Amino acid sequence: MYISAWLTLRAKGTTRATLAGRVYARRAVLREWLREKGLDPDELLSFEDDARSVAERQVAIASGDRVSALVAGRARRQDW
Repeated sequence: MYISAWLTLRAKGTTRATLAGRVYARRAVLREWLREKGLDPDELLSFEDDARSVAERQVAIASGDRVSALVAGRARRQDW
């Protein structure tokens, strides 16, 4: 319920059927969380349906790995 309400505010045109999918819900929450932290999810995430070239996806994956390490370090210090 909370995820549905939260995403509806951000993702216009999203249907309940789409929100019901666990994979979609997790990805959508991750994208919105990254935006709230001032990060661009398109620069950090790559999934199996990504239409970008292999080189572009590899850049996104490497960037995502760096941000993951940063977030993990901050979470351990609890300053995120």
